[in-house]
Amino acid sequence: MKQKGYILSAEEEDFLREMMSIGSGWAATALTQLLRTSVETVIPRVKSGALGACLPSAITDPGLPVSAVKMHMLGACTGDIFFIIPAKELAALIHQLELVSAEWLTADMKSAGAVAGSPSQTGRLSEMAASMIVEIGNILVGVYLRAIYDFCRLSIVHSMPVMATDMIQALLDESLAEGNLEDSGTIMVESAFMVGAEQIISYLLLVPSAESVKVLARSITDARAACFGTE
Repeated sequence: MKQKGYILSAEEEDFLREMMSIGSGWAATALTQLLRTSVETVIPRVKSGALGACLPSAITDPGLPVSAVKMHMLGACTGDIFFIIPAKELAALIHQLELVSAEWLTADMKSAGAVAGSPSQTGRLSEMAASMIVEIGNILVGVYLRAIYDFCRLSIVHSMPVMATDMIQALLDESLAEGNLEDSGTIMVESAFMVGAEQIISYLLLVPSAESVKVLARSITDARAACFGTE
């Protein structure tokens, strides 16, 4: 049963998690090739409902910025997608990028150290580091949307990704009217990847338009019913 204000029931969230698990396996393969180091995945965590309730504490600290790759959803569903990496996780990822290629960091990041090189202290990423993070977001969004299509036959594509670093509220306010955060239907996918010796946790927020919430929810409901013979 769906709780009031939630897009999916607990059973449907579990079904979506299994879909995303397949997508994360594809992503691990692509990221291994991209980062030239071993990448392993942990089963993703999925949560749906009002946006304010879906946002994890790791990205809502008003004193810490997050790096986000923003894309628009196009096709069967419209809305926005945010691939978000908290400052602490970004520092670990930057460290891994530094191990692969020192050219991915600016001189000020290298002199300050990997952790101090996060956007919370330098205020910016090198062009190469930013482009790599955009590509990681591009890969994850692509495989997760492919998983939705494979199971739900719901064709959704995404626009060109755009990188931004700011407080989470400021990033979301660009897409959502202020005051509507608690009412907006959202699906959050928390993904954990072991990149070399570093565990990187990232968050994917699917924020469908009001018209698309029912389309997305119904397609997942129907796909689960088809798999398990339930209504």
